[in-house]
Amino acid sequence: VEVDSLPRAEAVSIIGPRAQAVVEAAALPAGLAAGSVAEGRLGGSRVDVVGEELDRYLLLFCNGCSDEAWHRLGEAGRPLGLAHVGQSALDHLGARRTR
Repeated sequence: VEVDSLPRAEAVSIIGPRAQAVVEAAALPAGLAAGSVAEGRLGGSRVDVVGEELDRYLLLFCNGCSDEAWHRLGEAGRPLGLAHVGQSALDHLGARRTR
């Protein structure tokens, strides 16, 4: 993804065994094949949903993720155990899986 031409773009990854359920709960396109892209709306923001794997989705907000979109995503994922983690936590989990 060429983000230099999209200075306000933001990306959010939804990763884990409940990723599809979180995407569905947020009323976004789910069940996408790897590499598929579908357009959705979340909290008034346009978002491109990218299916990466069965347990991974990438949400691309070309004009930034609004506070309302962030809030709605959190509300949709809360009952499913959605947690905000940084890249170092994901790197650590990936390292543990390969051992």
